Amino acid sequence: MFKSEVKAESERLSRKVRFRVASSHSGRVLKEVYADGEAADSLDSEYASSSETDQTSRLSEVDGQQNGHVGSECDENENEPDDLLILVRATKEKGFGTKRVNILSKNGTVRGVKHKVSAGQALFDNLAKVFQVGDVSTVPEFGRIIIYTTSLRVVRTTFERCELVRKIFQNHRVKFEEKNIALNSDYGKELDERCRRVCEVPSLPVVFIDGHYLGGAEKILLMNESGELQDLLTKIERVQHPHECPSCGGFGFLPCSACHGSKMSVFRNCFTDSFKALKCTACNENGLQRCLSCAC
Repeated sequence: MFKSEVKAESERLSRKVRFRVASSHSGRVLKEVYADGEAADSLDSEYASSSETDQTSRLSEVDGQQNGHVGSECDENENEPDDLLILVRATKEKGFGTKRVNILSKNGTVRGVKHKVSAGQALFDNLAKVFQVGDVSTVPEFGRIIIYTTSLRVVRTTFERCELVRKIFQNHRVKFEEKNIALNSDYGKELDERCRRVCEVPSLPVVFIDGHYLGGAEKILLMNESGELQDLLTKIERVQHPHECPSCGGFGFLPCSACHGSKMSVFRNCFTDSFKALKCTACNENGLQRCLSCAC
C-alpha cells in the first residue's frame, strides 16, 4: 500500500499542471487541474477532512471566478519542487489599466509582485492627465480681465506694446490682473497652454476677458478706437481711484521672506558643501513671492 501511494505521488509530481485554484482569503492552493483535464486536490488540503475540502474548493472556485484569483503556470522544469504560481489580479482603477501580478509559492505564500514598479510609474505619469491639477480652465474668470505682459526691455517693441495695453485699461478705470511672465515662469507656461487651446501663437501682450481670448495689442487698439472695447467692459468691476500697492509697487511680487531672494535653503551653511544643491522652496525661480496685500 505504501508503494502504491509513493507511485501515485510520483505520477502526480511528473504530470504538468495546467492551472491551480487559490483561496481568496488565505491564498492557499486548494485545487490543481492537470493538462489532461483531470482535477486533484492540492497537498495543502490533504490534512483537512474530505467534506471540508470539497466545500472550501467550491467556495474558492466561485471566489476565483469573481475576483480573478485563478492563476496559470507554465512549468518549464517539471521536476522542480518550488514551482511558482502566478496569481493575476486585474484591478482596473480610474483612468488606468494596470495589472498587478502576485507570485505565490506552492503553499500560497506571496513570493513577489510583478509589474509593480512599471504600474507605479504609469500612475504618476498620468496623474496630471487624469486629475488635471493646476488646469487654468478650472479657475473662474467671469468678470475678470487677465493681461499677460513682460517687464523686460530687451525687445523694445514688445515692452512698448505691453505699456500701451496697460494704459488703455487704466484709462477705462477697470480692474484687471496683470501677469508678468518675466517675474514668474509659471505664467509663461500658462499662457502657452491657453493659446494652444485656441490655436493662437502667444505674442505679448495677450488679453483674456471672461476667460476668452481677446487678442494682442493691435486688436485692443482697434477695439478701443471703434468703441467696441468700452461696450465689452460694461460688466467689469470699476476702480474709482486707481492706486498702486504700497508693499510691492504694483508688481505683485516681493523678495522671499525666507531666503531674502538668494534662493539658498535655510539648511545650507558656509561650513560644508554637502547642502550646496538645496534651494529655497518658499519662492519661485527668481527668489520672489506673491504679494499678500494685492494677491487677492
